Amino acid sequence: DRAILSFAYMPECRPADLLLEVLRDPRNADAHFMAAICLDRCLPEERLPEIQGLAEVATGRSEKKGLLETIFEVGGERGRPLLEKLAAHPDPEIAEESRVLLVKLSPPATGYLVRDIDEGSPAWAAGLRRGDVFTRIGDVSEPKQATVFALDDLPEGEVVRVRVNRGGQEIELEWPAGVSSRIYGDPVRKPE
Repeated sequence: DRAILSFAYMPECRPADLLLEVLRDPRNADAHFMAAICLDRCLPEERLPEIQGLAEVATGRSEKKGLLETIFEVGGERGRPLLEKLAAHPDPEIAEESRVLLVKLSPPATGYLVRDIDEGSPAWAAGLRRGDVFTRIGDVSEPKQATVFALDDLPEGEVVRVRVNRGGQEIELEWPAGVSSRIYGDPVRKPE
């Protein structure tokens, strides 16, 4: 992993070519995730279609996520057409991750974006989904990560109302004590 990471900071080695080669080699499955993450530091924008092609044939969920994150990080707004196309991809992991990145690119509300949540977890059972944006937790509007994580400390038997924006619709959920809020996400701000 350290060797792969060092390539991203050595322009004389043509790091994008080396990292793409790692991703094309199925024998290097363990290194794929790190290579995908490092690509956003050195990949020229015109090579984004190569990443799309690799994401479409990737086998591991973390590898797909890393490649799609590269499209987001390298392309920004210019990566939107690729992400929109991939949001309709027949592979549900590629489609869902692309939709979440599109929410991050143009959040429907200011708050805390849920990037990842385990299906079947207590937070999932409470109604939270990937791509939701926490807009209110109790009396706190536009919550930050610390507010989301404070849900872990609810006293036994207490329930807090939380509001999330899902696809432009405000949804209210009841969050009972004991539901872990260890959700992976990012603060987001709705464009003015």
